[in-house]
Amino acid sequence: MVARKPSFRIIIGILSLITVLAGSNDLACATPFIETVDPPVLQRGAVTRVTLRGADLRQAVGVWTSLPTSPVSSSIISSSNLNEVTLDITVPADAPLGMHGLRLATQSGLSNVHLVLIDELPLTSAFSEIKVTGQLADQLTDVDLPCCVAAPCRPESVDRYGIHVATGQTVSFEVVGSRFGKNYDPLITVRDESGRIVAQRDNDPGLFYDCRFAHTFETSGRFIVEVRESRYEGNETWKYVLRMGDFPAAHVVIPSAVLPGVLPGESASFWLPEVSEERLALNITAPPRRRSFFQEVRSSSRGVATWIPLQTTSLTKHSLESEPNDDPDETATLATVPGTLHGIIDAPGDRDCFAFHMAKGQTLNFTGETREIGSAADIELVLYQSDGREVQRVDDASYLFKKQTVPLEARFTFAARTDGLHWLMIRELAGDGGPSFAYRIDIAEPQQTFTLTADVSRLTVPQNSWQPLPIKVTRERFSGPIELELIGAPAGVSLQPSVIPADVSEIVCRLVANGEAPLGISTLEIVGRWKSEDGMSHSEGIVSVHPMIDRQLIDKDRRLYSLRDNQLRLPPSLTSRFALMITPPAPFSIELPEELIVLTKYQTASFPIETQRLAGVAFDSPIVFQVTGGQIGVEEQERDNVFAHIPDATIDQPAVQGVFHNRINTQYEKARVDLSATAEFAGHEVTLFRTFELDLRSAFKPTFDPPTITVEPGGIATFKVLANRTPTYDGEVTVVPSLNVGLELPEKIIIPAGQPHVELSLPIPADRTPGRISIRCESTGNVGRYEEQLREPNLTIDVKKPK
Repeated sequence: MVARKPSFRIIIGILSLITVLAGSNDLACATPFIETVDPPVLQRGAVTRVTLRGADLRQAVGVWTSLPTSPVSSSIISSSNLNEVTLDITVPADAPLGMHGLRLATQSGLSNVHLVLIDELPLTSAFSEIKVTGQLADQLTDVDLPCCVAAPCRPESVDRYGIHVATGQTVSFEVVGSRFGKNYDPLITVRDESGRIVAQRDNDPGLFYDCRFAHTFETSGRFIVEVRESRYEGNETWKYVLRMGDFPAAHVVIPSAVLPGVLPGESASFWLPEVSEERLALNITAPPRRRSFFQEVRSSSRGVATWIPLQTTSLTKHSLESEPNDDPDETATLATVPGTLHGIIDAPGDRDCFAFHMAKGQTLNFTGETREIGSAADIELVLYQSDGREVQRVDDASYLFKKQTVPLEARFTFAARTDGLHWLMIRELAGDGGPSFAYRIDIAEPQQTFTLTADVSRLTVPQNSWQPLPIKVTRERFSGPIELELIGAPAGVSLQPSVIPADVSEIVCRLVANGEAPLGISTLEIVGRWKSEDGMSHSEGIVSVHPMIDRQLIDKDRRLYSLRDNQLRLPPSLTSRFALMITPPAPFSIELPEELIVLTKYQTASFPIETQRLAGVAFDSPIVFQVTGGQIGVEEQERDNVFAHIPDATIDQPAVQGVFHNRINTQYEKARVDLSATAEFAGHEVTLFRTFELDLRSAFKPTFDPPTITVEPGGIATFKVLANRTPTYDGEVTVVPSLNVGLELPEKIIIPAGQPHVELSLPIPADRTPGRISIRCESTGNVGRYEEQLREPNLTIDVKKPK
């Protein structure tokens, strides 16, 4: 599905009211920040000189990338500027083409991740002329094909490139700009020398607002390729890469999943429906343990390559749709399930139907894939059972990421009600179609599986110390323990604990570096494994991560705007790899005596922090603290957040007390808090992180004891009303019951200040009809300057028929 662009005028109006936040879900928030990479493309098998610009980039020592192959090497050319560093980066020859992540490593730690392109084309010499076009707007520069040009996106300007083509020559064009995670929307226009437009392209499926297309020239000669921002917007941090050559202008490949048993380096047959009817033999480049990866594709052995998303699957049966198969009848394509269905909505209004047998009671999971494989389709799945009745119809699904709804393609679980043939119809919701409208439907039996996610994707760990690594787990169809294993970690680095206990959904592990852990930068992954007690069932999964890309907008009230699609959907090499940097020992340590802090709404709560300085080390800088997580924000945000005041720890005051405050609109919530402790040492920053839980509660939470009472007509219901106050509140609590239940209830039940409960007796009329009586109540109490109100407790009285 092609993304729709917001109005430029609306954006400008909003920007007058907002600022930007260097958002990150990593604990390591007090670290360098890369704003731009210049150029944003690195040639594989070669050295590229790159300038990084941003904040706190001093004392650079190297770079980290998310490449799944050999690591890059780098040498620092210039690092004297606080906000700029120049490096020579050597990319190994086996690096896969496509989008990957890059971080700068400094003596203070690892930076945020910035997306870069790995290409096989050398950067054209025109780049040196183009990048200095501050006053050279719309200058025309001739380039030779094939070429790769990188340039900044300048506001209200057009970059123009001259190319020479032969009659009948096909040239592919691609702009990479939005895929760098920026709010950039390129437009390509190709003109002849008279100014007539011969081709124009905005955004293409699977590329966010970028484009990739091919054009066949009817005449030879010189043509002008124009690149501009579609809204005429520009920003000094926005860069683009223009690729032109004979690479396949493809977005999808069929099949879009590698069959089991095909190993990396082996050849498999695929079809590029947007390019040719002929099949290609591709050498698979899937890294181990990855579900998605970029596959290199070229039209000929000497042609320029492009990259296409490809996935792996454990399903062994694959079916390719064949026309005509529009209806759920004998024309449907026969398939075997469990298995995978592949196809294309190849024309507007087209529908594809597959037929397969299901046994009564058989349960299957149906999962559609389009956007994830680069497709333009937005499909609907319709399932029919053997008598022709429709039994399921599903469009999009979704999941939550940082309280933001992220759409997924159609998926559902179905248990067959009858034996016999079933039909699955796939149709495009908007009625569109064409060679870019590919899909895949995975049909699998429910398995005992799990997913693991981490809130951290970079860790800077001093020797003889540790950093927290929170991991969340979601289990399906089992509740047992999951063993964790570090993959690729250097010697001396360990994960503690290495087992997630049964039924635990979140654990904070420690990534520990002992004194022998080698200093430097590395990449690690974490694999989880589960095995049933009888050993008959097992499952394996890799911990996924989601680093923040670019910056996140906040409004005038310092509330976060939604993330863009190119910040939500990351290149596959970034979604499981942790960046690790081992540094010399820290000059201090930190401990949090209390693992749980209770904060009462409208009140404050103190939390202790203890520090200890390393003996024999000249270190007298203050240790500065910061907390993040849950509803924690800044004091300037006035309505709906928690904020903290924490004094610095000094030589004279190594133990300090932080204080939490909360606003009137904060929500009752228990959440993890990440505390950072940062100090200047030997000319750079050292930051340690620790975690604890913050439970934001009401000052009181009345309950009835017992909550359910059984009594006969004419009897007396006796019970207590408990105040259940927090330790910091001792005030009066008023409980107001509903009065329309036909009983003689008091209008108010008051639990006096300092008194834990009151006792009540409620007579039940002798003529009361047996049945259940539900009494709903509201509770109030004055906490500080505010009245707190709860819609609870509830009391149930079961009036039983006399024996």
